Amino acid sequence: MTAEQLEREGYFLYLPLSMSFIFGAALLLGVLWRSVPLVHSRFMACTALPLLDPLLARILFSYFPPLPADFLYQVPAFVLATGVLIGLSVTLPPGVRGRTAFHLFSIGTVAVLALYFVTPYSGIWFGFVQWFRSLPIT
Repeated sequence: MTAEQLEREGYFLYLPLSMSFIFGAALLLGVLWRSVPLVHSRFMACTALPLLDPLLARILFSYFPPLPADFLYQVPAFVLATGVLIGLSVTLPPGVRGRTAFHLFSIGTVAVLALYFVTPYSGIWFGFVQWFRSLPIT
């Protein structure tokens, strides 16, 4: 990838890395909380959240009129994921062990999704992308 391509397309790296992080965190926390079925099941359900974005973005791109900006294709998936997290958090009974862990995961996930609209366009992100690009491929 040339420097010009990197500058044009480097912001695309945020989405796959953030979705991998969300999936990994949900899976790890689900395994750690496997002794509490109500919390474990919520974490395991959250492993499917990263699949919403490519599914909804492709449906929007293929079957609806074009949106004015590329980043708008992620909005429906992010809103749906946030709604799912709120629903799962609200229905978790008070006093259940692991409730705080799930709430913190939900807040962190929503923050990672919201940062998509800011982070990939920052200088810090571009520096990270350059570093990522310089990693040796074996």
